[in-house]
Amino acid sequence: MYAKPLFEITLYEIFFVGGLLAALYILAAYTSKKKMPGAVQNFYINLTVAAMAAGYLSAFLFQAIYNFFDYGVFEFKGLTFLGGLIGGAGAFLLGYKLFAEEKERQYFPMVREVAPCAILLGHGLGRIGCFFAGCCHGIETESFLGVYFPVHLAKMYPTQLFEAAFLFIMFGVTSYLFFKEKKINLIVYLFSYGAFRFFIEFLRGDDSRGKFIISFLSPSQTWSILMVIVGGVLLYFYLKSKGEQRGP
Repeated sequence: MYAKPLFEITLYEIFFVGGLLAALYILAAYTSKKKMPGAVQNFYINLTVAAMAAGYLSAFLFQAIYNFFDYGVFEFKGLTFLGGLIGGAGAFLLGYKLFAEEKERQYFPMVREVAPCAILLGHGLGRIGCFFAGCCHGIETESFLGVYFPVHLAKMYPTQLFEAAFLFIMFGVTSYLFFKEKKINLIVYLFSYGAFRFFIEFLRGDDSRGKFIISFLSPSQTWSILMVIVGGVLLYFYLKSKGEQRGP
């Protein structure tokens, strides 16, 4: 008789963990190239690991809230990236506010600019894991772009791969901007991913997205709009500061 193993490691877990490790690697490698002191780098790496753990829990919590809006049951089932991003970013900023000393604060602008690079690469790898797991898929289609998912017995848009391709492209763009010291990576990330995620949601066909405040939009679309708005506010202040530097 076949004994079921106590736990299984699938390609989803491999790519998920690989994404987290890749994000940490980018943080360490890029800041090393910019000559960040070792002690400061260790502080931000440790803070990032703690933020990742908080983000993981937040991803569960946000999905449970969506499930409540959708089914009326507060159920910890499934993960949502944007929920994890919000929780992780919040935990990172809280930890920075509480524990960063003067030297760490001096390097925060560098970390702010490298963060989108790390997030984009890690997220892209995670989406490939979603493809192998069959989650986060698109609507059914007979288009040549469709892929047959055995777990669903249907041909669907591989929205996971569409998103992964976009994320890898933006990883390249933000990496270029980081080393060119353009100091607009956070703005670019908020605008680009917010807009992309809003529109890719129209192709999503999985039923785990839930509902939220705006009934005719998915939760991710609601957060995507907020991301673009925040990006617009940051762009306004960025352009304003540039104008002040040039003077009258």
